[in-house]
Amino acid sequence: VGFSNGAVLLRSGREILGQAGQSTLRSLRDPGAAPVSSLHFASATVPRESDAARVIPNGPAGPAHHKLFLVTAEDRMREGTRTESIEVGFGAGPTGGSNGVVAYTLTEGQRHDNGASLDDRGCSHGCSDVHSFTGELVVGRSDGVFFFTIEDRGGAAAFEGDKQWVQWLNGYILVASLERRSQRTGITIYDLQNKFVAFHQLLKLGQKVTAVVSAGSTAWVLSSGMQLLRLSEKQTSDKLEILLNKKLFPIAISLASDANYDPRAIIDIYRRYGDHLCKKGDFENAMTQYLHTIGHVDTSYVIMRYLNTQRINLLTMYLERLHELGHAVAEHTNLLLSCYAKLKDVEKLDAFINGEKGGLFA
Repeated sequence: VGFSNGAVLLRSGREILGQAGQSTLRSLRDPGAAPVSSLHFASATVPRESDAARVIPNGPAGPAHHKLFLVTAEDRMREGTRTESIEVGFGAGPTGGSNGVVAYTLTEGQRHDNGASLDDRGCSHGCSDVHSFTGELVVGRSDGVFFFTIEDRGGAAAFEGDKQWVQWLNGYILVASLERRSQRTGITIYDLQNKFVAFHQLLKLGQKVTAVVSAGSTAWVLSSGMQLLRLSEKQTSDKLEILLNKKLFPIAISLASDANYDPRAIIDIYRRYGDHLCKKGDFENAMTQYLHTIGHVDTSYVIMRYLNTQRINLLTMYLERLHELGHAVAEHTNLLLSCYAKLKDVEKLDAFINGEKGGLFA
């Protein structure tokens, strides 16, 4: 439990785990530091060889360790904050303590450390959250969002605006902030893996986000105007349709691959991306996409786009890859030899004929 005077009380023991036995209440952090904005538990497992105390006999391999992230309010002290000691009746803990983002190691037992400072800046209430699987902490401030592992500071993303709420949604992150241009609260969901905005909506003027509750990839957002929004992740096919309509082919490919989507559908995205680049006159990058379609798209579909003399180098690349992957037929071999001849590439021509290129004539 965190308090506005900076104190933190920790209760632990078998009783908390639903087992018979005693629990203990101790002071993890004494009054006198910045107000506590939020507390987050993150679990990890240490090797069996560790000498840390084990609480559950015959439990899973390795004694369980837990990390407690403590985040203080960004303003170091508030006027009128009481700093006198809290009588808990179970002995005092560490005095004072770092402000900002602090990570404590908690062993299931009586031991804990004095906390490791990860950052000297904190955040407002509701603007930090821990990923339920990775244990990664995200902290939102006016100049962006910042990430922390249980040991160190991670990366950052420059999402401007005074943050009102920040929360993980599986691989996404929901950020509610006051947008400077419109002076309205914007709810934005970012896909961190593929680096694009998956959702954005403005609330009515004057409204703020007061609470967010999530389960998996669904979030319920409550505004100060008592408006409740339910946000659910779309099906992969729906997301791909939106991305392809916007010509965001690289993001579509990345998203489909991460989702283990139908390989044939991914190949078709590569084909469409190649067609898009050809229309723009970018034949070199288009060929990079077409190379992914070998074995799935009729070779004539690609070859006919590169019969122009100015694109003979790219056509040669495609034909060579066909032979490397074992998808070439006699017509492809004749065309490749013709390309070598037009390029006057005697070395490759001789190597191919002598069987060093696929052993066709060995």
